[in-house]
Amino acid sequence: MSAQSRPVMALSLLAMATVPYARFVALSGAPSLLPGMPGAAPVATAGVKALAVSGRPALLGEAFDGIALGTAVVEAGGAITAGAEVASDAQGRAVAQSGTAKTAGVALEAATAAGELIEVLLTP
Repeated sequence: MSAQSRPVMALSLLAMATVPYARFVALSGAPSLLPGMPGAAPVATAGVKALAVSGRPALLGEAFDGIALGTAVVEAGGAITAGAEVASDAQGRAVAQSGTAKTAGVALEAATAAGELIEVLLTP
């Protein structure tokens, strides 16, 4: 389990739903209540492009940092091999990329099961 990350760029985001720690997030599509602070929510559809990874948990309406570049700690959604490209599952967890799923990064560590925290090099 990793607890290290090397963020290069973090975005200030507004939680448009409850956001767990270490999950891929995407723009919510709903207008944000705070100008200049985009609304985001955990990725809800497997394989879509992620905007960032939540750097901490946030409740609806709370601001949080989304790590957009660099490395981030991400919760695994299943077994992942170190060096494998990863995508988001429907809960915003990292899974091995397959098919037409948008690549979100490269696993720098292996995960043997869902729920493990791994360091991922994010790809824009």
